[in-house]
Amino acid sequence: MPTSGQLAIVTGASSGIGHATAVALARHGYHVLAGVRRPADVDFGGQPGIEVVRLDITNDDDVRAVAERVGDGSRYARIALVNNAGVSSNSPVELLPLAGWRDQLEVNLLGHIRMITALLPALTESEAGRIVNVSSAATLVTSPTTGAYAAAKAGLEKVSDALRRELVATRTKVVVVQPGAVKTGGWEKAMNSHGPELTPAQHGRYDDLTAAVDRTAQRFADGGSDVAVAVRTIVRAVESPRPRTHCRIGTDAKLMRLISGVLPPSAQDRLVGVLAGTRGIRPAD
Repeated sequence: MPTSGQLAIVTGASSGIGHATAVALARHGYHVLAGVRRPADVDFGGQPGIEVVRLDITNDDDVRAVAERVGDGSRYARIALVNNAGVSSNSPVELLPLAGWRDQLEVNLLGHIRMITALLPALTESEAGRIVNVSSAATLVTSPTTGAYAAAKAGLEKVSDALRRELVATRTKVVVVQPGAVKTGGWEKAMNSHGPELTPAQHGRYDDLTAAVDRTAQRFADGGSDVAVAVRTIVRAVESPRPRTHCRIGTDAKLMRLISGVLPPSAQDRLVGVLAGTRGIRPAD
């Protein structure tokens, strides 16, 4: 492991925000361990300072191997862990099998906890440790069909709050990043889908709703923030000596924060219905 003085571990670095964050941190002088599940499929274009490592955050052996690469952390002036890896599987609560719920929790919550606990000794031994947990604006205002994803991300935020308060005797700081819609080109992976095994009643409950939510979400994705905006926010969270505890990315995320802080739940329900295009859906006769 090169001793550059600055080390960053970025999970979910194969594409999108994670890939761009790894490149940006390398350009800022960090030696970056870019964690990906399939290293052979990833290309960083020869960017100096990036070391691609196999890392499935749900795999204990992968996480342990990365922790061993980092060592005790004492030789680094700064170590940053950017927990960016995640999956999204949109579905109404009733239609998502328990296995789907477990997948969401395993990747979007427990995987990050696995990374944090494995690397915390090194982070606290470095001169300036930083944990950046990439959450979602879905925790602020939860739209239909995003319940499992939002639940896992909300859990990550509560873990972040506890961790931040537990590390007061160290130089390690914890930051939550809440992106709204970002143009990563991966929205199609999160589209609602359900098979022919649904009952007629379930089709009646959800067909119009999921179609409306998908149309609205696609519009938000098309008009979302550029990846570069998200990366700048994450880099600031890594490098600022006094980072904000919560950083929001995009106008939509800031709007959701305002909505969640001002409107009561019943008013939020009505507004979400308008924004998601589900306000006009009525029970079948």
